Amino acid sequence: MRRVIGILVASLALGALLLWTVERFSPVATAATAQEEAEGTVLNLSVPGMTCGSCEGRIRTALEQNPGVREVIVDLGSRTVRVTYDPSKADPKALAEAVTRAGYPARYLPEGTSAPAPRRSGSGCGGGCCDNKG
Repeated sequence: MRRVIGILVASLALGALLLWTVERFSPVATAATAQEEAEGTVLNLSVPGMTCGSCEGRIRTALEQNPGVREVIVDLGSRTVRVTYDPSKADPKALAEAVTRAGYPARYLPEGTSAPAPRRSGSGCGGGCCDNKG
């Protein structure tokens, strides 16, 4: 009988410790997960064919039509696009393909890098959007 009571007390103590641990550490994990979900995942793309405001608008529209896209930041000067998206709803490959389908071939950029600006000559934007290939 003493052995059964000892096992029961030990089980209760272990259960209480387990509940205390879950209650103590679970909110931290939940908060971190919620913050990651709120911020989203970032995709950086190099889009060398983007050369004017019209190009920028077309790329922005192509990306914003995808479910899960939270923010699109286009930097015309460096010809890069930063997309913040929900990875459970959007796929980075599909996002890059959306830009390419819009007429602007895109490639992935590692975080913290920028693409060199392509050389242009003559006037016009040099892109395919306004038929003035400078």
